Amino acid sequence: MVDAEADTNVVRIRDGDVLKLEDLPEKFNIIAITQGSQDIDRVMLDLNGPVENERTEKKAPYAVFGDSNGDYSGRDTEAGDYDITAVPYFVGLGGLEQGCEIMVNFTIVGCEISGPIVNAGPDKSLDCTSGDVMLMGSVSGGVGTVTQSWRGPSGFMSNMLMPTVSVPGIYTLRARDENGCRATSQVLVDPCLETCTPQILRFVLVDSRTDEDIMRIRNGAMIDFLEVGRDLNVRADLLCGDNTESVMFELTGAQTRTRTENKAPYALAGDSDGDYSDQEFLPGMYTLSATGYTGNNATGVAGATRTINFEFMNGTPAMAFEFGDPSATPEYEISAFPNPAIEQFQVEMKNFEEGTYQARLLDVTGRVVLSESLNVDNVNSKTFTIETSNISTGLYILTVQRGNFSFRDRIFVGR
Repeated sequence: MVDAEADTNVVRIRDGDVLKLEDLPEKFNIIAITQGSQDIDRVMLDLNGPVENERTEKKAPYAVFGDSNGDYSGRDTEAGDYDITAVPYFVGLGGLEQGCEIMVNFTIVGCEISGPIVNAGPDKSLDCTSGDVMLMGSVSGGVGTVTQSWRGPSGFMSNMLMPTVSVPGIYTLRARDENGCRATSQVLVDPCLETCTPQILRFVLVDSRTDEDIMRIRNGAMIDFLEVGRDLNVRADLLCGDNTESVMFELTGAQTRTRTENKAPYALAGDSDGDYSDQEFLPGMYTLSATGYTGNNATGVAGATRTINFEFMNGTPAMAFEFGDPSATPEYEISAFPNPAIEQFQVEMKNFEEGTYQARLLDVTGRVVLSESLNVDNVNSKTFTIETSNISTGLYILTVQRGNFSFRDRIFVGR
């Protein structure tokens, strides 16, 4: 399958594959790849399903909807059951002869339509007497057997739908059906409100044009304007929101800004009832701190200050950075420390599937300066040591990859 608008390959289709509509391009085409010693004269293609077409192509690429010198025509991608048949023909001694026919059946599922529906329930506070609270999650829909699990702070995991928890923070209920469709929902558990002081949970980068979340900003993040645009703001999410009356922000680095917000959502550049204003970031390094208060205008009891460092840049040479749903708790936990590194640093991997992961260290041009295999066994946590004593001082990108999993982080090597 190819993306007919970008003219790029998307996925190899095998017999029996189940593809998720949300992972596919808006307009698609399917090409047949040929092999053998005979010169192909033509390929007959026949696609059946919600989108159908029959076509004979005499020139590669052999595309079921055709192309113009590799500029693919396309149709709107629709969910449903498909089959596609491809028959090559070549010129033999007796004229035009048929080669080996192939037929592939596959399904495109629309997870938004047929996938599981998850509700983590309303936000809660820990009971001031018992020190715990029961979560009230629900899961419905999905195809076949649907598995579910909770993840939360301090490594909390549970397969129970309504577990009892005792640590405040964000808890994520996940579900996955037999088609691989996933859904998540989150609930915030506050400390006992009698002893609840404001606490910054996370910073979220927001598109101020659409007012939609882009990504959670983690410490050490490298953010590319080519990926996120320039219409930006940063929101602080809190524990003890009911006891919070104001949040004070302090931004330093390539730009400086100090602002106190007296109404949620608490945003660095402010907002009007959730219509976010712009913070016109310049490329460069930044430090952002935020502190919640129980009174207006940064008065009353102050909670703990949260500080992160991050960088904005115009383009990332030789590399692309992926951003996910900021509300989602990562299925895997991975961290690299210390940073800056001197002679070595550690890579800690938690809750990973068994297997071999490839770690690489790249310089700012994208050149690989170090490559190591990380073998993960069935323990819950494993730490690997990566030596940097023979690497020059400077900024590097650490990547850890296996299959569809990809992790990137910035590492400074000093002396």
